[in-house]
Amino acid sequence: MNQFIKIIPFVALLGFSCTKRNCVKTSDIAFADLDELDSDFYSFSRDDFSLDICQYITPNGDNVNDTFKIVTNLLKGDYLSTSFRVVNACEDIIHVERNTFPFTFPDPNTLEDGQYEFTLSVQLAESKKMISGSGIIRILRK
Repeated sequence: MNQFIKIIPFVALLGFSCTKRNCVKTSDIAFADLDELDSDFYSFSRDDFSLDICQYITPNGDNVNDTFKIVTNLLKGDYLSTSFRVVNACEDIIHVERNTFPFTFPDPNTLEDGQYEFTLSVQLAESKKMISGSGIIRILRK
């Protein structure tokens, strides 16, 4: 018997269901449990600078959280370098930006509902310190 065929049931027993056709984890938050008007953000800060990244996008056409949001007091001259990366559940990089700011996110209408992990880093110009972190951005539709 082919060794590959023997491995598949073992992987299925572990609950690993990430394939190249299905690389998005189901969101740990249901749309019905959200208060769309009260957006949740991840907050990252260093020195006097702050960077807030939205925790979910609800691209349903109601103009509330339909797009990726970033709130920051960083201006162009405040940083030396930046990095922003988004991966799916199979750890495929679906979006990467370097030395651009503010960060952008792929069009949520081209992505499946679910969770996408991100990492970010911003090297501050004056202190040379880093703002860095990670989190999950959820895409949820009604």
